[in-house]
Amino acid sequence: MASLFRRALYWGFRFRDAIEVSLGGVQSSTAPPGASSLLGALVQVWRGTPAQRKAFVETVLDEMSKPASYVATLTGNSMAPTLNAHVASPFRPGERLVIRRLSRWTGSTDNVRGEVTYYRRPLAYRGDIVVVKDPEDISRRFVRRVVALEGDELVQEGDLSGTALLRLERNQYWVLRDNDHPIEEDIQWLRDHVRKTEGDTLEQNLEEAAAPRNTSATVPAEQLPLPQQIKLLRILRRDSRDFGPVTGDHIIGRVIYAIRNEVDHGRVRNSGPSMMRDDVILAVELQQLGMC
Repeated sequence: MASLFRRALYWGFRFRDAIEVSLGGVQSSTAPPGASSLLGALVQVWRGTPAQRKAFVETVLDEMSKPASYVATLTGNSMAPTLNAHVASPFRPGERLVIRRLSRWTGSTDNVRGEVTYYRRPLAYRGDIVVVKDPEDISRRFVRRVVALEGDELVQEGDLSGTALLRLERNQYWVLRDNDHPIEEDIQWLRDHVRKTEGDTLEQNLEEAAAPRNTSATVPAEQLPLPQQIKLLRILRRDSRDFGPVTGDHIIGRVIYAIRNEVDHGRVRNSGPSMMRDDVILAVELQQLGMC
């Protein structure tokens, strides 16, 4: 009975999420002026044209057909010690993560919800560990922690005056890596590792290995020449201090579970509201993954 009740809740939450994605909406911790409730937005959409209703239903069904989570391997130590605490190299794979999808509506506003202004809950809260698209290269993904969101004011560290450098606007998030060790330490690790493992002829050998013999081949990061490794390291350590605040459109997932090995795995601590929203999703989908 408990299992049936849990699955009913699971599909209820999935249905609500699918509706929210289909409606689009404004992510905000406070409802903007003129915003509709969820029910009000649904009524407005349903009073629209047949094409709008058809597009809305198709989007809901498409979202419901997808798993709510997926598994991906985290590379590097940017989130140590929370995640990948045992990974020394910034390029080596570590823990497998269960990530809850935070879908975004990508259709045409005119096709689905017309002029509906709909208020949605924030995607993430302070403390959440999320998957973020790099604003400067959306093909690149980072795992980072949300430390501030709309309405928060950012001040210079050590500034006792409290003068705000930046106030986050609606649907903006400030995300940082957990590993705040100076990047120079990782660069020195790379230099030491290169000398220790390969010796003085490494760069020449790596340049030969990286030669474009086959355009479809990918050279592992640790086989790149040292200057390219350092350049890649600087990219992988980026966060909001480099690219500024991100909008909700760039937050595509929340890390909810970490798998270090077959016997060492567990829940990832996020904010209270997010963990409550993820409880049922995690319980059902961990069973599907064979983790419980």
